[in-house]
Amino acid sequence: MIFKLKNLFFALVLISGAILMPSDSAEASWLLRWLSQPASAPSGSVSNDSEQQAASNESKPLLRSVGDLIRSPKVPDLKSIKVAALDLETSDEPLFNHLAFSLPDSSLESGTPQQEQILIVTVEKGDTLSGILTRQGVNKHEVGAALEQLKKHFDLRDLRAGWELEIGLNPRAGRVSNGRLVSVTFQPSIDVTYRIWKEGDGFAAEKDVLQLKKKVMLAKGKISNGLWVDANAMGVPNRVIGNLISIFAYSIDFQREIHQGDSFEALYEALYDEQGKFVRTGSLLYGSFKIGKKEKKELYRFKNSKGSVSFFSAKGSSARRTLLRTPVDGARITSRYGRRKHPVLGYTKKHKGVDFGAKSGTPVYSAGEGVINFAGWRGSYGKFVRVRHNGTYQTAYAHLSRIARGIRNGKRVRQGQVIGYVGSTGRSTGPHLHYEVLKNGSQINPLKLTFNSRIQLGGKNLKSFKAQKNKIDALRKQATELGPVASN
Repeated sequence: MIFKLKNLFFALVLISGAILMPSDSAEASWLLRWLSQPASAPSGSVSNDSEQQAASNESKPLLRSVGDLIRSPKVPDLKSIKVAALDLETSDEPLFNHLAFSLPDSSLESGTPQQEQILIVTVEKGDTLSGILTRQGVNKHEVGAALEQLKKHFDLRDLRAGWELEIGLNPRAGRVSNGRLVSVTFQPSIDVTYRIWKEGDGFAAEKDVLQLKKKVMLAKGKISNGLWVDANAMGVPNRVIGNLISIFAYSIDFQREIHQGDSFEALYEALYDEQGKFVRTGSLLYGSFKIGKKEKKELYRFKNSKGSVSFFSAKGSSARRTLLRTPVDGARITSRYGRRKHPVLGYTKKHKGVDFGAKSGTPVYSAGEGVINFAGWRGSYGKFVRVRHNGTYQTAYAHLSRIARGIRNGKRVRQGQVIGYVGSTGRSTGPHLHYEVLKNGSQINPLKLTFNSRIQLGGKNLKSFKAQKNKIDALRKQATELGPVASN
């Protein structure tokens, strides 16, 4: 009885020690082979009948006994024993007869790589693919070879913060060694996936584009609770609403000109996968607004011979104007241009701009294309940006919470580019944008500005535009009336 207890104690010690041993060690390999072989017959009872002995072994497929293990002269150092896993089965048989060792797919003795280790890495601002892979211990030679293949399909400069990379690594390869990188996968959009994988002594890469079915959708409706609310209720995707507002931002003040009873129309592409599931929207093709009793405003998408896309009126006049009517989205006027009682100083003085109330951090856009001629702190204006658009006009933006990255003196900006964020710096009682328009160096009322279109199509461009316009008008008649499309 005492001997059996000792055997059981020894077995438990062996199992505990096994966990500490590297799975590819010689001792573990020996132990696995030794335990998995049937126990040999005692030296004094060798059978002369080989067939009878084989039959006996088949009828008793038991592992080595504890006693055999104790008597073995080859027992390795228990501290170095480790196995992949132990499965304990419930049975009436003795415990040790049901210890099974679960091995990796490849032999412990072979030295071949195990299954790849997968890491999910989120791209941060300023990251490069080269830098990310190097931080994971991939050497420069492998990084260069892998990215050289990827460059055939993807511009490495287009990597964006927030993307997720799925990186496969060989867990057996040490840091900064050959053979560490197995694969890289990332998905910039729902229908495009880029992959790099190990192939022989080098790498291969591909761009996988999901084939989507395009359907032209038509959304028409009246405004009762606000454009965004009503369009969303119809099922118009957020991206379409945003694009619709963007193309009319030069001619419509959405905070003040849109009222109950006005109507809108949007013709756009919706993309579906093979199962008919909505994936994303495509291009906005047409938009219109009917405001009160005024003439209907229409804009058509036009792609010219150089591949540039813009929106034009039915007569070929560009939607883009010299300055935006409103340089911040979702804002309300809290103070107009003219004389007023100053909220901080307490006396009446002329207010030389327009204040737009908005949440702190709301993006502020450049009202037009131009060059930054001031970006920094400016006394009571707080954080301040001024843009020179031409020899006549400048615009100014004050009380910003912060100035956008890269905005500095001499920097050229495009119309609609984010140059800062709403705040309450300087002499201010709360978050808002103080917006000024300067003509020949003097402030004028921004709300009274009117500008003609910048471009009027002519010649071949006008002929091409009219052909595209006719095609869009035909699509409006054939398009699917909007159904329950997922907002995206």
